[in-house]
Amino acid sequence: MKCTLIFYMAHQTGYCEMALTRCLEERPIAVASVQTAFSAQMLGELLNTSLRKTPLVFIVGGLSRKDHDNLADVLSRGLQTMDPLPRVQKLANAAGGPDGYLLQTGKQAVVALPDDPRQISHMLDATLFSQL
Repeated sequence: MKCTLIFYMAHQTGYCEMALTRCLEERPIAVASVQTAFSAQMLGELLNTSLRKTPLVFIVGGLSRKDHDNLADVLSRGLQTMDPLPRVQKLANAAGGPDGYLLQTGKQAVVALPDDPRQISHMLDATLFSQL
């Protein structure tokens, strides 16, 4: 399966990409493209385009923001008009920091992760991948 990686107002992008790639190496998932979004509008456009090309999108960054550009808030606002609404599952962050999210609808999934490579490695476990 191919996936897209979108960095949203993220830091440590190179390290985050390496951490995600290491977690995916053990699974039949390959990163088809890497994108960067600097605004909520740009994220929405990239997310729509990405879901037309790949059934799985990882969004890294924006979860620890304290303003209206917080990734969880942006996704909530953007997806509230979907019918049916995606199933949302919180991904506990045992390493500390903001939790991630798994959003699924039909055969498509979006995984929202913090922009910390150590946290990404802790959150991407076999349980998550068994649900994709």
